[in-house]
Amino acid sequence: ERERANRIMAKESRRLTQLVENILHFSRSRAAPSVSASRQSVPLAEGARDVVEAFRPLMDPHRGTVEVDVPEDLVALANRDALRQILSNLLDNALKYGPPGQTVRVSGERYGGVVRLLVDDEGPGVPEADRETVWEPYVRLPRDVDSHRPGSGVGLAVVRTLAEEVGARAHVEGAPGGGARFVVELASVDPANTDARPPRDQPIDASEETSPVGAHPAH
Repeated sequence: ERERANRIMAKESRRLTQLVENILHFSRSRAAPSVSASRQSVPLAEGARDVVEAFRPLMDPHRGTVEVDVPEDLVALANRDALRQILSNLLDNALKYGPPGQTVRVSGERYGGVVRLLVDDEGPGVPEADRETVWEPYVRLPRDVDSHRPGSGVGLAVVRTLAEEVGARAHVEGAPGGGARFVVELASVDPANTDARPPRDQPIDASEETSPVGAHPAH
C-alpha cells in the first residue's frame, strides 16, 4: 500500500508540475509573444530517451508503453528545455487519449531538409477538420468534453508556441497504423558540425516540394 501510494503521489506530482509549467509558459507567451528561445545543437535521440525515461516510471502500466526509435545522428537546432516540454506534452496527450495498453512510438527522421520528431499513438486520431482546432488554447474536441479524461486545454497550445519560439513547426496528421501522429519539424544541424549556430531568426530550410508541411495546406 505504501508503494502504491508513493506511485500515485509521484504521478500526480509530475502531472501538476507539468500543468503549472504549461500555464506559466502560456501566460508568458501571451504577455510577450515575440520572445524567442535561445537555440543550440540538440541530439534528438539522447533528448528523446531522457524525456521518455523520466516519464516511464510515472505511467500507469495498464495505460500503455512508450518506444523510442530516433536515429543517433539526428541533430536539431533547438532549445533543450523547450524540446523537453514539447515531448512531455505530446507523450501526456498520447497516453491520455489513447486506449489502454497502447504503444506510443517516438521516432525521428530527416525529411526535405529538416528533421522531424514524431509521436504516434493508437487512439481515435484527430479528424482532418479539427487538425488546427486542437492547437488552440483551452479548446477540447466535442468528443472529449464529456469524457472523464482530465485536461486543461493548454498542452498542445504550449507545444505549438514553444515550437514557434525555436523556429520549428508543429502539426498533426494520421498515424500509419491508425491513431494520431504529432509532428515537430526542426532545423537540421550537420552532426559533423554540431557547434553551428545559425541566426536565431533563420527559418527552417525546406522547400514546398519536399517539406511535409506543403502536403498539409492547413499548416
